[in-house]
Amino acid sequence: MPPIPSLEFANKLRNAMAERKMSASDLARAIWGDTTDSRGYKVAKNRDRIGAYLAGTGYPSKETLRKLCEVLGWSMADVPPATRSTAPRALAGASDFTFSMLADQPKLCSLYIRKILPTEVGLKIVHLVTESERV
Repeated sequence: MPPIPSLEFANKLRNAMAERKMSASDLARAIWGDTTDSRGYKVAKNRDRIGAYLAGTGYPSKETLRKLCEVLGWSMADVPPATRSTAPRALAGASDFTFSMLADQPKLCSLYIRKILPTEVGLKIVHLVTESERV
């Protein structure tokens, strides 16, 4: 079972990044390095993971946590554990949706949704995605 997100971890990470004047891209680059995107720009790998950690919607794997500790100068004992919250988190901002056209396949796109929705809406989205995979 994957780790459960932690808002305490998110706050500690946000504060550590602010103290070091690091962006999510800076931290992702320090952990995973760079890659070239479809437009030819050099970008940080896995930057979206850092965004999920900062939003409290994700928690790093043990391997990533070790690398994070190295970059931020933390000990593993300083890391808040993953915890479960029964309160829904409000997700805000442009990062709730990412829609990207695929340069090499103009009839396809990449869609990333991180949004709290009514169950009925979520099931409709899953149904649409499942049906599109059959075509």
